[in-house]
Amino acid sequence: MTVRTVSIAVTKAARKVSTAVTMTVRTVSTAVTMTVRTVSTAVTMTVRTVSTAVTMTVRTVSTAVTMRVHTVSTAVTMTVRTVSTALTMRVHTVSTAVTMTVRTLSTAVTMTVRTVSTAVTMTVRTVSTT
Repeated sequence: MTVRTVSIAVTKAARKVSTAVTMTVRTVSTAVTMTVRTVSTAVTMTVRTVSTAVTMTVRTVSTAVTMRVHTVSTAVTMTVRTVSTALTMRVHTVSTAVTMTVRTLSTAVTMTVRTVSTAVTMTVRTVSTT
């Protein structure tokens, strides 16, 4: 074997080793890339799921707050209506009392006038007879 033959043989062997190493590195690189992509997708999906859960919780809390406000609003409305009805009843009662008092006074005045009128009539009749 000459030096040249040995050199060619070494070069060929080096090329085979280099190609094998390159293929192994490419395979490992591809495997790592795929794993990173899978992990990245899993993390993205988890984040989306958590985000959706948080959004749903916020919507639920928002709805609950809306319902509480609506309930309080309804209660306030009912209380105002009740107070309004109570005031109306009080005014109506006072109005009725005033009406009754006026009627009583009117009747008393009428009775007094009738009594005076009767007394005057009786007096006039008595004088006329004499």
